[in-house]
Amino acid sequence: MTTSDGPVTVLTTADPGLLAVAQSILEAAEIPFVVKGENQRILPPFDRAAEVQVGAADAEAARTLLAELA
Repeated sequence: MTTSDGPVTVLTTADPGLLAVAQSILEAAEIPFVVKGENQRILPPFDRAAEVQVGAADAEAARTLLAELA
């Protein structure tokens, strides 16, 4: 991702299972992503949300793929 290409948050969740599924879907679609706040979830309080972010060019496709998860 370049500075002109993102990042765009396409999913926010505190559910580790949902996060894993979202990551798997994006990997299968070969959409590069980062998870903002993933490591913060191991510290109290444990219910902190993580954000799945993609480049702006991939945001629409990622949102479409992840739409049924939200």
